[in-house]
Amino acid sequence: MSVQSTTVYTINWSWGQHAELAFDPSRDVLDFGWFSGSSFTLSEINGSVVISIPSNQQTYTLTGVSFADLSARNVVAKDAAAQALWTQAFNDAGVNDSAVNDSPVSDTPAGDSANSSGNVLTGGFTVTWAWNQQSVVQFDPQTDQIKFGWFGPDNFNVSEINGSVLIEVVGNQQTYTLQGVSLADLTMANIDALDGNTIAKWQGVLGAVNEVPPEPETPQLETPEPEPEAELEETPEPETPVTQGPDPITPTPTNPAPPVTGDASGKPIIAAYYPEWAIYSRDFDIADIAADDLTHLIYAFAQIDSSGRMSLFDPYAAVEKTFRADESVDGVADTWDQTLAGNFNQLAELKVTNPGLKNLIAVGGWTLSGPFSDMAATAEGRANFADSAVEFLKKYTMFDGLDFDWEYPGGGGLESNKIRPEDGENYALLLQAVRQRLDALEIETGRYYEISVASPAGSDKIANFNLEGLTPYVDFFNLMAYDFHGGWENITGHQAPMFDTIGGDYDIVTAVDLYKQAGVPADKIVLGAPAYTRAWAGVTDTDGDGGWQEVTNQLAPGSFERGVYDYKDVVDKVLDPDSDWTLYWDDEAQAAYVFSESEGIYSTFETPTTIALKSQWAQSQGLGGMMFWDLSGDVTQGPESLTNAAYRSWYEGATVEEISAASALQADVVVGGNGLMDSFVDYVYTPPELPVVPEQGVSQPVTGESGSVDAEVFTINWSWGSNTILDFDPQTDKLDFGWIGGDSFTLSEQAGSVVIGLPSNDQTYVLQGVTADDMSLQNIQALDASAAAQWGAFLG
Repeated sequence: MSVQSTTVYTINWSWGQHAELAFDPSRDVLDFGWFSGSSFTLSEINGSVVISIPSNQQTYTLTGVSFADLSARNVVAKDAAAQALWTQAFNDAGVNDSAVNDSPVSDTPAGDSANSSGNVLTGGFTVTWAWNQQSVVQFDPQTDQIKFGWFGPDNFNVSEINGSVLIEVVGNQQTYTLQGVSLADLTMANIDALDGNTIAKWQGVLGAVNEVPPEPETPQLETPEPEPEAELEETPEPETPVTQGPDPITPTPTNPAPPVTGDASGKPIIAAYYPEWAIYSRDFDIADIAADDLTHLIYAFAQIDSSGRMSLFDPYAAVEKTFRADESVDGVADTWDQTLAGNFNQLAELKVTNPGLKNLIAVGGWTLSGPFSDMAATAEGRANFADSAVEFLKKYTMFDGLDFDWEYPGGGGLESNKIRPEDGENYALLLQAVRQRLDALEIETGRYYEISVASPAGSDKIANFNLEGLTPYVDFFNLMAYDFHGGWENITGHQAPMFDTIGGDYDIVTAVDLYKQAGVPADKIVLGAPAYTRAWAGVTDTDGDGGWQEVTNQLAPGSFERGVYDYKDVVDKVLDPDSDWTLYWDDEAQAAYVFSESEGIYSTFETPTTIALKSQWAQSQGLGGMMFWDLSGDVTQGPESLTNAAYRSWYEGATVEEISAASALQADVVVGGNGLMDSFVDYVYTPPELPVVPEQGVSQPVTGESGSVDAEVFTINWSWGSNTILDFDPQTDKLDFGWIGGDSFTLSEQAGSVVIGLPSNDQTYVLQGVTADDMSLQNIQALDASAAAQWGAFLG
């Protein structure tokens, strides 16, 4: 019997499913994974074995197969109770056999005591379905494991509440609480799961715990030494090949490319990151994004795999998860058989409703930067990655470019990251290779692909970043002008001040000056701002300034991790009339913060007013716009939204006073300065004029320099059964296919006219009197590469 002839039936949770299996006892296998014996029953009904999962109203029936027909080779089970249940069924049927455990006995969770009363569990444990059970677990992250078996990512949620991890079993009114254990205490070593998407979900959850990296500590004032704090564990990095022998040293590009100019729109950039893991415990979907406030949406993150190529990090989130109608951008539920699902499909839908939005895919990030140094160290590695990046963009056509997030060349990221002295030089060579490959892709697709770079604000990291070498290949730098101070220090401070008033030059003004000194054009610098806070606990206000520069060794509870609140959560606290969360403004540093005397919490803070002030200053410096990390922490819409404040400043010309007046977040106390939270630069900004957005389904005149109508753009839309004749001038006019793919339409020439057919829609467009010889690719606008390729082949 060959291995290929064996069918393995995996027992999964699927509510209300009743599956009939064509099971062959001579070769097939039932794989129960870590399913607990208390979760299912075994019976024989009318000569067929029936496996029931009562809590899920679910059955598997081995049609025409009795217990007497089965043996241990037909069953794989890791849970001891499941093995015992099958062994008993075999014995009752007169089969002298025992169920197989396909892993060593030592793999069974030590100390696992599934307490049906739901009071206290100790040690590692297996997640099982138990209606309304509330289990408190005495869990040691140094030794214990959580066994998820075949639990899928949609079957549970993870959050942190009051310093304890809470695992909720969806739809079962069931919880596991890891008493006194935070997400920061856990690593992937604590997770055992058979479902790859469950593993990916945990990687996303644990990776998000410290995804926003701190800048290095500033020189400390003379204060008592804090107790050593355990470092947060990060998502394990994929292994990368280690180059044998000494690290190669490669020269800087001898013939740097001319500076890239993007699409030459000259319009300000309002960019924001969307974290891949936001769909899990944060419950923030692509559909929740206020895309009208953005010019660029950056999806974080793709990874560099073990072969040095660009690849998906969490495939379930990116391309597999199906969204309900109320979760979807277009209001239509995903189906199980659609070609593409997940966040990427939602991004494609978002571009349909927001044609001017550019989607970029970020590569790397704090937890996934480990492979950069090895990959970029050789010409072969750089070319390999550049090829994979092009393949990625050709496959996932909803993206308009790449955002590189190497944290950081030359060091300063995770201690496990490989670093080289020549990382900065290699970074420039990498972007040169990618830019060259994107230039070739643009010829093929007719689209422009952008390169942005998430870049540091700390002077030590800037020194190794090789801004001079990167600039020719970069459309814009997302300056991470935050994390100047945070919970890694034992004294409260400002996370993102305009000016450093305590020494060390850790501030926004200094960082931007360093970029300009390195030759970065001002309009390529996009000023970053945080939609999260850095927060300390155990703070007393000894100076009457709201706890600033007070010594403490404690971190605030935070929203999802200690020491970090989502901006929107602090907004709720400040605006709660029954709370004592007081908003302070440091007029010397130009930074806001909040203080709660009753809770002893000091937290950094941004407000619409601080964003308006930063925007006005950035405009006065000629910067290219603003960026936010990340959207899941912001107030989505309205006058308290940070991204909306930036958009109003840059695109509507709203003044600091106008944006501030609309917000309920007003400073209760102003420290220093002129005693007001007002503009600190004398600058009047004129926003760009926005083009009129054409209505869908109609031709739109294109006006020439003289003001005369030179051309028309005909938008190809779905309209069932319609047959449209177009008065098309191939000398001037264009056909806009938007996101319609090449497999959705046909091209032919009939009776001296080009005919575009949409067979599934019984629909045609006829370019009356126009032949293929009359046309060129200049007549075609298409966002989908396959559509552009089909036209290229048709026109020759």
